[in-house]
Amino acid sequence: MGRDGPLAAARAVLFAQLVDDPSSHPEDFPTEEAQQAERARLHALIERLVVWENIRDEKLFAEAPRGDPQID
Repeated sequence: MGRDGPLAAARAVLFAQLVDDPSSHPEDFPTEEAQQAERARLHALIERLVVWENIRDEKLFAEAPRGDPQID
C-alpha cells in the first residue's frame, strides 16, 4: 500500500459505517433478493473506494446512496 493507501482505506471504512444495510429499508428493498443485490452493489462500491486512483471519480461518488433526503 502506498503512502496514500491508508487514506483510501479510511474513506472506504467510513462509507461502510455510514451506509445502512438494505434490510433497514424494507420499503426500498422488500425481498431478500433485493437486499442481497443492494448489498452486492454496496460491496462493489467499497472495493472501488479503496483504490487511490478513484479519489476524484465523480461517477463513483454519484453511485453512492444519498441517505435520508430530510438530512441532505
